[in-house]
Amino acid sequence: MNARVRRRKDRVPESGRRSAIPTPALRDSLIVFLASFGTRIAVWKQIRSLPIVRSPQLDSFEYLDWARRIAGGDFAWPAPPPHGPGYPYFLGFLLAITGSLAVATIFQAALGAGTCVIAASIGRRYFGRPAGLLSGLLLAFCGVAAFLDVSLYSEGLLLFLATAALAVLGRDEFSGRRAAAAGALVGAAALVRPTALVLLPIFAWTIFRRAGKSRRALGLVAVTVAAAAVFVVPVTLVNLRATGAPLLVQGHGGFNFFIGNSPFRDGLPSVRPGAEWDRLEGEALRHGALTASDQDRYFVRKTLAEIRANPVEYVKLLGAKLFWTIQADDVRDPFSFAFFRQQAPLLRYLLGFGVLFPLAVMGALSAARARPRPALLFAAAGAWIATDVILVTSFRYRAPVLPLLAIFAAEGAVRLATAARAVWSRPSRFENWRRAAFPALTAVAAIGVTRLAVHAPSHRFAEEWSATGFALNHEHDSPGAEAAFRRAIASDPQWSPAWAGLGIVEANRGENVSAEENLKKAIALEPNAVMPSLTLAGLYERTGRTREAEAEWRRALLLSPREPAALEGLAGTLLGEGHAVEAAEVARRAAEVAPRSAPARVLLARSLGAVRLLREAQEQALVATELDPAGAEAWFTLGMLRLDAGNTTGAREALDRAAAAGASPRNVELARALVLRADRDLDGAERALQNLVAADPRDVAARNLLAAIRRDRAAAAASAR
Repeated sequence: MNARVRRRKDRVPESGRRSAIPTPALRDSLIVFLASFGTRIAVWKQIRSLPIVRSPQLDSFEYLDWARRIAGGDFAWPAPPPHGPGYPYFLGFLLAITGSLAVATIFQAALGAGTCVIAASIGRRYFGRPAGLLSGLLLAFCGVAAFLDVSLYSEGLLLFLATAALAVLGRDEFSGRRAAAAGALVGAAALVRPTALVLLPIFAWTIFRRAGKSRRALGLVAVTVAAAAVFVVPVTLVNLRATGAPLLVQGHGGFNFFIGNSPFRDGLPSVRPGAEWDRLEGEALRHGALTASDQDRYFVRKTLAEIRANPVEYVKLLGAKLFWTIQADDVRDPFSFAFFRQQAPLLRYLLGFGVLFPLAVMGALSAARARPRPALLFAAAGAWIATDVILVTSFRYRAPVLPLLAIFAAEGAVRLATAARAVWSRPSRFENWRRAAFPALTAVAAIGVTRLAVHAPSHRFAEEWSATGFALNHEHDSPGAEAAFRRAIASDPQWSPAWAGLGIVEANRGENVSAEENLKKAIALEPNAVMPSLTLAGLYERTGRTREAEAEWRRALLLSPREPAALEGLAGTLLGEGHAVEAAEVARRAAEVAPRSAPARVLLARSLGAVRLLREAQEQALVATELDPAGAEAWFTLGMLRLDAGNTTGAREALDRAAAAGASPRNVELARALVLRADRDLDGAERALQNLVAADPRDVAARNLLAAIRRDRAAAAASAR
């Protein structure tokens, strides 16, 4: 009896499908779960202290921000959603029931361990018990999988759902319930990342082929597709209502398609936050693509036009992307995995793509010679690799293939061990050497192929140290932030965000001259970058250089016409200069671009109030208080607008809320004095102002208002006489 027959005998018999799990399988599952869960918790303990983990950046920040709003009961839909809603809702649910991001991360680690257990069950079903156990352990000790499972990224949930779908469909028999479960898991995975829909035609083909190409098979296929649609269609309709366009799951698909497929680019996520990102995002707007769907169409059409004009270059691009897809090195997205390996010692010793892929090649070749072949696993692995090649090639985009690589790698390792054992037992037999030579040579060749190149930009950490600096600045650790920015500059002196970050730190310390120099240097290095211009404009605003601030706000808007911070900054500057009409126009654009921004609504309310559109101004201020109930400025603005409209009772209520929210006591007391004056309570107004003048004799506004009230009193007395 050969090794393959023995392994097949280890499979769970069909007759025992409904019985309890056999003890060996249960024991293997427990081993895999404990190994994978322990590995993930250990990785989390090593990375949780990193500033860019404590204070998430980029995609992680967007996921966490959306999840926290969901946990707080705010289900407002982003227009358009920057990511699929699956992971934010999953994380939001965990935050709602646990109240702790740390506990939610532990749940994520358990979910990742569940993925390893499912992979082990698939490996056992196709290749026998030894390969099944090894499948789970290989995935358990895979560094990228462990890292993603305890990070604020969606891939951990995606891997679980996609692997579970394969496990459901991997059975030989089919039923409507099983078809519906597989389709539902694919639909749920598509809400995490729309690329999961590549599994749907594979599942349909598998069901149709196995069920005998009959009418029943068509019915099962329809059930699978309908179950997936139950998840995807409602989200598409919500996007339609929120954006006016039927976005499948999330926005920015066209932008990503362009980055990954323009023949003039490298197909990698090399467009980093900064000048190039800002230029591309603003390009569609400058060409009149205002809505999310218009922007997607603009970038898709631009990409297809470039492909048609340069077909040979595009074929070369696809080849280059396939090359990077099978390299052992991990292409950064958004941050470099190599950076985390450097900072977390355990990640250095866990398995990488360069170990799994050669073993998987051996296992795939072995499985290809078997009957029946595991066609479903081959098709799913090919589909995931294709998404990495066709879209953006990076370590996160190729992550979904890791469970399948672990399964095939386990089969390859078992085959290699079997051949080695045969050689060891009978070294004189040539046939044993011949059988061992093929998998060994295959592994050596695959190892060589995966180590042909290193992606150098993923090993320069200027971006990661800059992000560390911004995280520390957010945590009010100015010395740590400065050290991080200087480390980024040492890594790459041409990295503009590091100079901008250093300028921000210096501006926060009041070192305005050096801050201005470093911000201007950042702009000189990347003239199209928006962030340094925003910071420099804010610096000009704080130092009273309003003309220069206005010019810098306008420059930022030329680069990115819908940048909320630039619109709000320009509106504030114009209002301060007395240009209330233009300020109202700009503030209205800011509110349209960021409808959930309370500061934008406050600026619009103040601008409208300045042009005496008091009713609409009060409406906008009220919206601001609803968006930010603890916002002192929103309540104070509402109070002053109500006072201007003659509603002194409402003004008092709003000013009380402003005081409770932490508004300046001096400003609140001055406003209350105005309310008392409007109510003709001159004695009360005078007492309030006398207290303010006594506290600060140099308070010109209080002294002037006190003098005006005394004139009112004198005029009233004269009138009475």
